[in-house]
Amino acid sequence: MKKILLQTTIAYAKDDWSIERFSILTDVLSTIRDASGSPLFHVTARDRENLASGDARVVALGRSVATGNLFNIAVAFERNGRGRAVVDSSFHHFLDYNLDPRYGCPSFVTEPSRSGMLENPQALADTKAYIENIARWLAE
Repeated sequence: MKKILLQTTIAYAKDDWSIERFSILTDVLSTIRDASGSPLFHVTARDRENLASGDARVVALGRSVATGNLFNIAVAFERNGRGRAVVDSSFHHFLDYNLDPRYGCPSFVTEPSRSGMLENPQALADTKAYIENIARWLAE
């Protein structure tokens, strides 16, 4: 069984985007099975102050609709032989609130909730496939 660490870059604070708000992501990763049906990953989820990185490389780019400029979406790196890591600027897509708005959000969020993931099962399936692809790469 491979280990996966889900780690935020902020310390825990009540009513904020702590690791507790990534429970669906944790559950998705915990339910991925190998060919024999055994769990593929042991998932540890925690808040943290900072991340130390090794040799980083951009693995996904986006383009701003407003400016046309490219920006990094995902960066992958090795941690001095201690395993792989991915930093994803679209991490908010993995929050419980964005996967299922019924989970709620911190009180400072003022945008109205959307139900796209609930109304479009394919969007949720695609997001879960993206999660699984990252996890399998991390486990190599």
